[in-house]
Amino acid sequence: MKRSEHEGGHPLRETVIDQLQKVHALKSGALRMFGPMLAEVQKQREEQALPEVQDLLEKMASAFGGHEATTREHERRVKARLRALGAGLSKPRQVGLALAGTLRARLGRIGGQNHGTGARDAFVFEHLEIASWELLEHLAERIGDTDTAELARECRADDDEMAALIRRNFPNALSLMLAGEGLPTFREAEQSEDAKGQQAEVSAEGAGGEPEAEKPGVGVREAARLRAEREVVVLDVRDEEEWDAGHIPGALWIPTDEISDRRGELPTTRRIITICRSGKRSAQAAKQLREEGYETDNVEGGMQAWHAASLPIEPPDGRVA
Repeated sequence: MKRSEHEGGHPLRETVIDQLQKVHALKSGALRMFGPMLAEVQKQREEQALPEVQDLLEKMASAFGGHEATTREHERRVKARLRALGAGLSKPRQVGLALAGTLRARLGRIGGQNHGTGARDAFVFEHLEIASWELLEHLAERIGDTDTAELARECRADDDEMAALIRRNFPNALSLMLAGEGLPTFREAEQSEDAKGQQAEVSAEGAGGEPEAEKPGVGVREAARLRAEREVVVLDVRDEEEWDAGHIPGALWIPTDEISDRRGELPTTRRIITICRSGKRSAQAAKQLREEGYETDNVEGGMQAWHAASLPIEPPDGRVA
């Protein structure tokens, strides 16, 4: 849908505008949530009020501060898209304030506000945003509004990654919550469990199992965008039976145990994203390739997440084995 189309057009045009306004409302609400959260983190950092978890405060400030900037950019892009469609901005702003207040009130009844509940609230809000982007993308695609569909895909990829980041850091949020309440965090036990996990990873690798991922990778929606724009080569490291059952069209297939012998097939000037069934074997492959100088990332959730997101698979009736 181009600029000239906003004067007439598809019978679902107003529905697209309404969904854009709702997305903008959520973004406005999210920004209102970030303010108090980041202010409290900054205060505790400066006062060194929680010395036991000072390192976690630094990480939290960096993660949420960066995503606040991303959220502001999302809000700006949605506004620009609404203007291109000839729509106003007053409704989403008003609804955004109401949504923020309502959600905060409802969540607040579940438990008092602290770092743990702050992370919980942010996690809930991210998934509201992700679901809204999903609806907007599919709606825009149905009426041929490629600009809006692209906007939804790109912004959802950012929110997918943030939701995954929050989920991985719930143990840290718990430590912050306990420290803020003057309770022991038992981080030593957590670190001990991490050490056990690393040992289990080594054992699993030796036994042919799937090691745990070390480095956060890219979400399946972001991977799909990069693939569509030919910015990456998708490397599938699964076994033959898994590949035959269903794979990403155009992917390069090299099973994990053959990568060393088939280095010559790997691109040296393009980014590689690795994928397996669940994202674990491919995470290890990505780590190995990075150590050898390749620009490589792993697809989080693997083919299971890719298929669940209804992304292209070959053959069309394929499955994840």
